Amino acid sequence: MNMEMLQLAESAALLAGHALKDQRNTWAGIENASGHDVKIKADRMAEEMIINLLQRGSDHPILSEEIGFIGDGAGEGRCWIVDPLDGSLNYHLG
Repeated sequence: MNMEMLQLAESAALLAGHALKDQRNTWAGIENASGHDVKIKADRMAEEMIINLLQRGSDHPILSEEIGFIGDGAGEGRCWIVDPLDGSLNYHLG
């Protein structure tokens, strides 16, 4: 991975991380739950932010936890993998 892509990944993580922290009161609501698999608004919102930034900064396809595969296979065989919030239940209960 070149330095430009590393910086893009870091920027996306920091952007979403700050938003998850700042919007905790409004993003912690459960949208869907099945056993221990809890989907909260924060997952969707943070993922959207990350995907938008990655798409603006590279042509690599994206495999995301909530949406699935995005892109046409360009990107020199590389692919972004996005899991916006690991520990959704803990974030919700936090």
